Amino acid sequence: MGLISKVVRYWLASSGTKEQLRSRMESLVPLYKKKYVPLRDLAAQGVEDVVQRLDFLRREADGRVVDIGCYDGFFAVEIARQGKEVVGVDMVDRCCRLAYRQSAGSIYPFHVVKAYSEGLPFRDGSFDTAILSHTLEHVFDPALSIKEAARVTRPGGKIITLVPPSLGNSPAHLRYVSVSSLREMMSPYTVSDREVKVGDGVGFVSVLR
Repeated sequence: MGLISKVVRYWLASSGTKEQLRSRMESLVPLYKKKYVPLRDLAAQGVEDVVQRLDFLRREADGRVVDIGCYDGFFAVEIARQGKEVVGVDMVDRCCRLAYRQSAGSIYPFHVVKAYSEGLPFRDGSFDTAILSHTLEHVFDPALSIKEAARVTRPGGKIITLVPPSLGNSPAHLRYVSVSSLREMMSPYTVSDREVKVGDGVGFVSVLR
């Protein structure tokens, strides 16, 4: 990882509030725009991590689904393709715009909402499944994000949580979320957790109390 990327990661991770983190991420978009590769293209190229995540999320997501940290909306639109009602959430303007384009260009649209994972604008128990796929390493407060996911998911519903296996080279990866820390953060809200290995990452399919 280069010095500039390390400095960027430190700058992002030192954000004092979720609003400041969002603002800093937004300011970096023009610099990193050329590095963006659509997830759909990666799946078409057979990138195993993306293909396995897609297959897994389509298989596990039930009922009304919220994809928290939906990025460019690829997973959301592919889940919607199965006839499921999906809401994609992201705090970054560019991600919301990309997700909206995915939805608008599909005969299987989904709703796009700009919001923080730590403060979701939905009523308690609004969804059957909440997805946090490679999201927690990017957010200001992972534990609060999980608490919010649990709040907006009905009792007996699922939270699907996936994290990368290491901090990696992306400057937007603010922390490494280990399996043990993920289990600890999930434990107040779940009656059962099934650990999964998906692509390069790992996580849980958790059933809520």
